[in-house]
Amino acid sequence: MELGKKLKYFRESKKMSIYRLALEADISQDHLSDPEKGKNQTTIDTLKRLLIPLDITLTEFFNEDNEIWILTHKETEYGMIEYSRYTYFLYQLILKFCISSNI
Repeated sequence: MELGKKLKYFRESKKMSIYRLALEADISQDHLSDPEKGKNQTTIDTLKRLLIPLDITLTEFFNEDNEIWILTHKETEYGMIEYSRYTYFLYQLILKFCISSNI
């Protein structure tokens, strides 16, 4: 997937407008909309600034195996994931392990 399309995908998955993401990343709307439209590319520094409000790391952004969990604000707040029960069970086990290990 192209960089701009991927950025748009994550932005829309978080239900953020171009205006809001640009505001939170402290960049112009054109700096965000142009790459999404495929008009130009963005720098890694700008990409990092855009990913912070989306709660996505560069590693997750460039991950190609589609194993990225996109959490809504409410899911992030309560530590919930809307996936299968099996995935949620695994998530709970990992969470308990991290808490018990003080990680």
